[in-house]
Amino acid sequence: MPNGVCEMSLAGLEIVQSDSNRRTHLLALRDRLVSRLATNRLIDENHPSHIVPIRIGANDKTLSLSQQLFKAGFLVAAIRPPTVPDGEAMLRIGLTASHSVEQIDALAAVSYTHLRAHETRHQLVCRLLLEKKKGGGGGGGGGG
Repeated sequence: MPNGVCEMSLAGLEIVQSDSNRRTHLLALRDRLVSRLATNRLIDENHPSHIVPIRIGANDKTLSLSQQLFKAGFLVAAIRPPTVPDGEAMLRIGLTASHSVEQIDALAAVSYTHLRAHETRHQLVCRLLLEKKKGGGGGGGGGG
C-alpha cells in the first residue's frame, strides 16, 4: 500500500477517534430517521446502523421509488439482485454526519409519501387494520 494511502487512513482514524460530536450527531440522525420510518411501519425500529434499508421486494417498484426520491432531491440507492436475493430488492439510505435534522425529516416525509403511493391493495388493508387496532389514524411524515 502506498505511503500516502496509509497516512490518509491514519489521519482518518485520528479524526474518528477525536471528533465524538460528529459520531454523536450521526447516531442522533440515524435514531431520528429510524424512528420516523418505524412509526410509519417502513422499517424495524431496532435498526443498528447508519445505513438504513427499506425492503420493497419488486425490482421495478424499487427502481421507481429510487428515481422518485432522486427527483425529490434525495440520493437513495436501489439494491437489486444479484446483490440481494430475487424478490428482496430494497432502497438503501446512507446517512453521514454532514446531513441535517431538516434533511432527515424531509427524507422521512418524502419516503413515506412515495412508498404509500406504491402500496399494494393487500399492504393498504394490512396497514389500515394495524392503524385501527392501535387506535391511530396513520401518520403523515412521522413528524414530532
